[in-house]
Amino acid sequence: MMNPDGLGAADTVELMEIRTVCPHLDATARHVHDFAEMLQDLRGNQLPNWMDPVLADDLLALNSPISGLSAVTAGLSTPWSSG
Repeated sequence: MMNPDGLGAADTVELMEIRTVCPHLDATARHVHDFAEMLQDLRGNQLPNWMDPVLADDLLALNSPISGLSAVTAGLSTPWSSG
């Protein structure tokens, strides 16, 4: 649940090993990382392009919430918040 750039050397190696033997976890980690970058950089306009590969990877944990994400594209693209 943290940025992998902050891991120590031993933890980085262990994470790489885990992701190598579990392709679903690796794909999930890549998609979550890409989504986090979109949030941080306010690139909500890229959300539809992000959703297609996630759906193609058939990852139930990510596919389920995607259905509601298209409504938040504007919210991810601007610095203003209504909340």
